[in-house]
Amino acid sequence: MPEEIVTRAKEIRESLAEMQRDGKIHDGEFNVMGVLITDSILSRDVAALRTARAGLRKIYGQRRGNVTDTGRILGLIDIVSCALRRVDQS
Repeated sequence: MPEEIVTRAKEIRESLAEMQRDGKIHDGEFNVMGVLITDSILSRDVAALRTARAGLRKIYGQRRGNVTDTGRILGLIDIVSCALRRVDQS
C-alpha cells in the first residue's frame, strides 16, 4: 500500500481521536475532517474513506444527545457513504 494512503488514513484516525478528546467537537475539527474527506475522495482512497465512515459512525453513536454535532456528523457520514458508492461503481 502506498505510503500516501497509509498517511491519509492515519491523519483521519488522529482527527477522529481529536474530535472525541474533550467531549466537545470544535468547528476547526469539523473543518479538518472535511478537508481530509475531500482529499480522500479526490484521491479515490477507499481505505481512508472507510476509516472516516467507521470513526464518524462511532462518534455519532456517542454524541446522540447533541443535535448540532450529530447533524454535522451525519452530513459527513452521508458524504463519505456517497463517495464510497461512486468509487465502488467505477
